[in-house]
Amino acid sequence: MKKTVAIICAIVIFAFSLIGCGDKDTVAYNLKLNVSSGEVAESFDTHGGFNGDGATFAKIKFSDESALTQIENNNVWTPLPSDETVQSLLYGDYSGFVCDDDGNSLIPKIKNGYSMLIDKQDKSLTNMLERASLNFVLGVYDTDTNTLYYYELDT
Repeated sequence: MKKTVAIICAIVIFAFSLIGCGDKDTVAYNLKLNVSSGEVAESFDTHGGFNGDGATFAKIKFSDESALTQIENNNVWTPLPSDETVQSLLYGDYSGFVCDDDGNSLIPKIKNGYSMLIDKQDKSLTNMLERASLNFVLGVYDTDTNTLYYYELDT
């Protein structure tokens, strides 16, 4: 009996230890960036349930330009201003997806930086904003503040 309780406690402690490092791991994996030198300033994850729908957000601040160097050497990131789809998600008609519970934008207007959009749902040329559901990863890097914003949505 004591052995069983000890094993269960060890599993619970291990599971909780993974929670703290999940934000950076998720961002690094999806954006293909080494973000280990950054500090997570804000984050949340509402994914869960049967279908795994929800949103993940992380704001990671860097004291150096390690992330910027990686971004500048990766042709997937594009300089701001972004294309129409990214602009619509951040500040336009679809900005309600990239906001907090009070409707405030999670990503401020950024003058100098880069963005990256990954459409997880459809690799065709159809406009993702015209679909019934959205599944995407959005990365925005502010070069003035060395801040990386990560947003993932699954509907």
